[in-house]
Amino acid sequence: MLERATACFESAGRRFFRDSHDAIRTRRSLSRNFWRHNAASEDFSNWFLALVQSPDKRSSSALNPIPGSPTALDGGTPFLDFLYPQATRPESVFRLSRNSKRLGSRRKRKSLLGFSRTYTSEAVSNPPATLLDDQGVHRAYSHGGPADPPSQAMKDLWTLLQSQDTDFDKAWVLYLAAGEPPAIRTALCSYLSRSGRRSDQDLAWQVFGQIPLEDRSADIFLPMVHSQLRYEDPTRLKQLAQQAIQCDLADRCTPWIFAYFWKRERWTDAVEIWEMRSYLQTSAKNPSPQTYFSRMTEHAILQKGLEFTRHLRYNPDQRIPPALSLGQQLLETIYQSPKQPEHGSLDALLEILKSCSEIGLQTTPYYLSSISTLQSSSTRSGFSRSAFFYHQLRRELPRYVPSKDLLNRQLSALQFWAATGEIEFFLEEFIYFYGKPSFRAYRHALNCFSHAGDVSKVDLIFNRMLADYGKPFNCGPLVPLLMVHAQKGNPKETERQFQRVSSEFGLKPDTYCWNVLLKSHAAKNDWASMCSAFTQMLKNGANPDSHTFGTLMQIAAKRGDIDSTRRLLKEAQDCQVRITMPLLQAIIKAYCHNGELELAEKLAGASLSLNAEGSSLKMWNTILLHYARRMDVKACYRIRARMESAGVSLNAGSYYAILLGLVLAGRTERARRMLRELHKKRRMYATEMHLSLILHGFVREGNRDMVHIIFREILERFGKAGPQSNLLYLKYQVQRDLEIAKENGITEGARLRLALGEQVLQQSIERSDPAPSVSDATDYALSLQYQHLIKEYGKRGGVERARALFLQYADGRTPEMPQGKDPKRIPMGILAAMMTVHLKAGEYQKVEDLWKILLSDAIKKAGRIHLDMLQDPPVPAPKSSEKSVPASKTQDIPATLKNSEPKSTHASTSPEKNIILPAQRFILGQALSIYMRALGYKNETSRIRDIVAHLEHLGFVLTTFNWSTWVQMLASSDNFSDQLNAFETFEQKFAPFFPGWYKLLRGFGLKSSAVPREVWMLEAPQAERWDSLLGKKARGHWMKIEPDLPQPTYYTMAFLAASLNRIRDKTISQGNIELQIVNAAAPKTVKFLGQMPYKRDKIQGVLVRNRSEQLDKAKAPHERRVVPGGVLGVGGVARYRNDLFDEDEEQPELSGIIPISDLAEDTTHLSWMEDLGEVGPESVITPEHRIDAEGHVRHSRQKRQRSRKLHLAGVVGREKVRYKRSESGKSNNDSILPNVSTMGGLSSMDQQPLAEDEPSAVSQVTEVHHDQHQAENVASATENLDGKNRGGKADE
Repeated sequence: MLERATACFESAGRRFFRDSHDAIRTRRSLSRNFWRHNAASEDFSNWFLALVQSPDKRSSSALNPIPGSPTALDGGTPFLDFLYPQATRPESVFRLSRNSKRLGSRRKRKSLLGFSRTYTSEAVSNPPATLLDDQGVHRAYSHGGPADPPSQAMKDLWTLLQSQDTDFDKAWVLYLAAGEPPAIRTALCSYLSRSGRRSDQDLAWQVFGQIPLEDRSADIFLPMVHSQLRYEDPTRLKQLAQQAIQCDLADRCTPWIFAYFWKRERWTDAVEIWEMRSYLQTSAKNPSPQTYFSRMTEHAILQKGLEFTRHLRYNPDQRIPPALSLGQQLLETIYQSPKQPEHGSLDALLEILKSCSEIGLQTTPYYLSSISTLQSSSTRSGFSRSAFFYHQLRRELPRYVPSKDLLNRQLSALQFWAATGEIEFFLEEFIYFYGKPSFRAYRHALNCFSHAGDVSKVDLIFNRMLADYGKPFNCGPLVPLLMVHAQKGNPKETERQFQRVSSEFGLKPDTYCWNVLLKSHAAKNDWASMCSAFTQMLKNGANPDSHTFGTLMQIAAKRGDIDSTRRLLKEAQDCQVRITMPLLQAIIKAYCHNGELELAEKLAGASLSLNAEGSSLKMWNTILLHYARRMDVKACYRIRARMESAGVSLNAGSYYAILLGLVLAGRTERARRMLRELHKKRRMYATEMHLSLILHGFVREGNRDMVHIIFREILERFGKAGPQSNLLYLKYQVQRDLEIAKENGITEGARLRLALGEQVLQQSIERSDPAPSVSDATDYALSLQYQHLIKEYGKRGGVERARALFLQYADGRTPEMPQGKDPKRIPMGILAAMMTVHLKAGEYQKVEDLWKILLSDAIKKAGRIHLDMLQDPPVPAPKSSEKSVPASKTQDIPATLKNSEPKSTHASTSPEKNIILPAQRFILGQALSIYMRALGYKNETSRIRDIVAHLEHLGFVLTTFNWSTWVQMLASSDNFSDQLNAFETFEQKFAPFFPGWYKLLRGFGLKSSAVPREVWMLEAPQAERWDSLLGKKARGHWMKIEPDLPQPTYYTMAFLAASLNRIRDKTISQGNIELQIVNAAAPKTVKFLGQMPYKRDKIQGVLVRNRSEQLDKAKAPHERRVVPGGVLGVGGVARYRNDLFDEDEEQPELSGIIPISDLAEDTTHLSWMEDLGEVGPESVITPEHRIDAEGHVRHSRQKRQRSRKLHLAGVVGREKVRYKRSESGKSNNDSILPNVSTMGGLSSMDQQPLAEDEPSAVSQVTEVHHDQHQAENVASATENLDGKNRGGKADE
């Protein structure tokens, strides 16, 4: 049989090699398996090289053997001798040898004309090459040049290996053609390891095995590690780790191998790699313990570390010393990191510590290091985690005694972040461990509660401090007693506590105490009392500082008094008080209140060169906020760019201005998503102020469900709603009351009841202090709610309910009023609302009485500040702790403040003229319109002209609505002189700005030069636009910024049309003299009225055609989107209301309105937070911090679940691929797999089946996952697998 096979091969060889000097012609490339022939003999190299050589370079002995040589008997025998056993080869060669003279005389095939292309590859000559097994020669090639003569194949191979080409097949061909020289093996191995094909990786492994162990360097180990990582062969990786340790190169290789096993959750192999480091403890190149985790991301370390600790926790037999040592190193790597405790998954961090504590590892140092890291965090979200770590430390180690320094640092951080909910718990911890809190802890607690305005807590803690430490020796501990009342705007109680400093404690009030007293008067906006306190401060020898003048300047800036603010700054310079950024910020605030934003921006830029103490952030935020209110997008971008160039980072106030611009533009949903993203990414911490801004946007849009959701979120996060949130929620509930009343057929009158609005008001009263002062901030918040309810009742004829609410406010909020209700002590807003009530009831004399009170009160509040009430302060000696400002430094003040001196206060405060500040000139706009109507209804329109002249003499300015009201009242009069006055006023004030009837009927109005183009964002996208006009919504928004901008209205034109009709009717009996007078006095107005289009609306029907008033048609309901999670909660995807709610609820509370399935898919994973109240009070964690932690845990668990599914899919995919490889390897191992018989010690380990080394998918899932949910993940991952490599790619 062998002889017949030999004859067949001989015949085929003769046909194949027709001419030894001709090129081999074929259009097909050789199979890749052809290059896997493993023969390395000299004769193989000779004929193989002959195949790739060109005819002109091929030697005749390559295919025609030299006569006399053993291979000259037959050209085919050298290729067939491997078919015979070793003992029978000589005899078979002799029997099969035949002379083949016919091959050389065979005639060449003629080529076709015109086809000169030859299918051959250029090759170089092949000198004799032998396999060099001498290790000395290999080392000579590694460190010097090659020992054998250079050849063309070697040169080409060197050139290829040094290039960036990826022709791996050519490299292997040249390597074989060169005779597999040892000098090239290191470079070839590194070159082949770059390939992503398995065949090339096998060849690289084969060449790597031929390199002696002592000649393997780091340059060859590291590429091989990366190559086998792509190959994913655990056996080879462990072999590489062992050899790297033997070669003293473990620091370069083992971390990568360890990372591979760690990410694949092969804990046994990972522990084995970790254990290898103990073999070379004395080696200088032995990798440090931290190096093993250096090749992984922090997320992979934490998430896989959680699985590793679970593995040890639920498998006690795996707790061998190397595994425990690895666990201890894992703790050090995670909790000594500056980022992991703050940015890692909170539940994973706490569960790892808990698991390690159960398996016997030392965890206390890592609790303490994490708490210390979080206490110094720059974000409130990061700091809030410290309470969770401390609680678990106390729960897991109940006998541990925390140090005083740890508790003091925690209280200090709580004071910095104003987190009052956890103060009492840590004070109780002090008492439990040390008998009483430290004096420093008391100070932190008092300062925190005083700035929060919690009077009861300050009094309680202060009395406990007196019992523990006695009376203080300085005024420092007494300042919180004053601050808590000043923060609430209660100067009377602040004064009483101020007197206790000297009378009860025997101390002289220092500058800090005087500053707090001044702050209480500033909160009340009482300039006279403030000046009196400042005079007493100077008489008692207290030196004013920058905070003193800052308080004085703030009250002037709040009124918009630029001259007084600048004069106070000059007084501070004369007193050698250092100029700080808060002082400059007061001047910028005054400029902004007057609308001079460009000048304020210029001053802010100039102040940066002063190097003044303090941050300029508030200064820029003030300007940014005013630009945002104007919706000037370009200016906002410019301010933000200037802040970045000055190195000023955005904070919560900056983002509030940006969110305000979005809300005003009607992009509330976009603002909600932006706030959610900023909070989740810790760019800022969302406060009640930010959520109330989003609530304001949804109230404007009328999205009832989102108002409920966000208001409930505010109550859950912060425990109570602020003044702005309560007012917004009340306004919305009043809208609901009006809708319900309209459905019942009640639109106005005594039957109207705003039940939901009054319920919200009653809840706010119950949550407020039992007896606040008149000027208390709580009273101001409640007065806004009373004002809105009284106004709504008054406009709709609910006079009795409005009066009852007014009496309720007067009885409950002003108990010290002499003889009951003194209207002078009532806020101006409530008085204006009562004017509406009396106007609706026809009580015009009461309207006039309230107007007189309002006018006198407005003159006091809007008038200029009398600086002559301040005693000229002496120049004090500067304190050692405060640097003085030399006189020579005054030129450093910006030129904006120096070039123009402040105006004379006495000249500007004349009681006869211009006593009203320009920033307060519109303060009487609403009340004046009500008073004008009352005069018009009494037929006393002639008095309006005198009243307007008096107001303008004082410095007040009428708004465009005041002028419209005046025209309407004059036009509705039966006196011709009043009617003529109405036409003349309209001709003068409004006719030049009439846009035409087409635009006027659609709500368009005049656009001033100060209006930015971005105000068009308020309009609908499909609305018409003109560059010179404002849209309907934009006009309403801009009128709040520039109230005196002339805006003719359709309603006013209807009044003039009705008046003109009455004049025309009199022409029949009296002639047309009056009509001619009107036409001569107001020709444009008459022309516009003549062009008035006929409209079937209420305005023309009632005013012009004298028809009865009818109810308006109900608007079609607009479908709104609802986000169940609100701003920061779970469920942040917007859905339509019909997809979420089953019915339209009427309750003001949102109980049971959101299904549980929408809030969270699974709440059982939050069980680690259920027992937070076991240690200490239940308020150990504030609600806002608890809610944030729950949301973070839920998000991290869902993310880890998705990652787990991908990992299991990868395990299943790799098992399938590995099974196919093992099956195919059994059938054709000799033809496909490389021959590794020459690799010495590696061959015995490498020939093991691959599937036996890595556990199956089922066993790995059983090892890693310890609960029932993970079995479902395995099934879903197996079902979703649609390719053999999909899992591996997803896992990588």
